[in-house]
Amino acid sequence: MTELFFNIGGKQIYVESLKPADDGNGVIAQIVSTGDSEVSITPKAKTTIKVWKSNLTEEKVAALDNNFKISAKGIITVRIEK
Repeated sequence: MTELFFNIGGKQIYVESLKPADDGNGVIAQIVSTGDSEVSITPKAKTTIKVWKSNLTEEKVAALDNNFKISAKGIITVRIEK
């Protein structure tokens, strides 16, 4: 198994799915919030990363800061690239 270039973790969130992007440029992660309030997520990486809100066809819908929020009981799909 290949080691990831980032880590996502925190209270009240979990990664539902994680897969290489179909185009080979990055990783697609579906993140779920279990909390009753909005949660900030900051992926940790040893290198510079770029994070985008994505959709099921893996398109870059909107650029996100490396510290983004997920709504209470929400789900977000993100694309993370080096």
